[in-house]
Amino acid sequence: MKALLNKKVTLPLATAALLAMSGSANAGWVGGVGYSMLSDSDFDFEAFQITVGRTLDMNVAGLVLTPELRLWSGANREQIDQTLDVKFDHGVALALRGEYAFGSAYAFVAPSYGRYVSKVRTFGQKENFSSNEFGIGGGLGYNFNERTAIEVTYDNVDSLDIISAALRIRF
Repeated sequence: MKALLNKKVTLPLATAALLAMSGSANAGWVGGVGYSMLSDSDFDFEAFQITVGRTLDMNVAGLVLTPELRLWSGANREQIDQTLDVKFDHGVALALRGEYAFGSAYAFVAPSYGRYVSKVRTFGQKENFSSNEFGIGGGLGYNFNERTAIEVTYDNVDSLDIISAALRIRF
């Protein structure tokens, strides 16, 4: 959790997100919790995801934009052999989500920019690897009622594929 609170990464992203989401205190806020599978050509990881955003009505029936902050915390590691251990540690990203509702369902696309950090341990030495990347994603969701929804998301960030399932709650 300490990695998610890294001031160099989280503070500027959170400040930008809050400025983008200015408005009335509670109206339009949305949060989510979910589970993500991250994979590239060499590794598969699991992570817990938290999102927070603020919906902006575009005055077009069914269309909203949502600037959102996404946080991931790694849930597993891969041990390649006794000398190599790799872990997705955390990720922090800003996304601008365009969502179109049709009935109780909705579809969305979301370009994003974020920082992703992995930890590698080999022969007793530890090293962090990080990258700042642009990504694009999309998904489908279903509204159980006006406040609660579930959704499935696919994001591609450079060579990293992220598939997520999440519960979203509107405030």
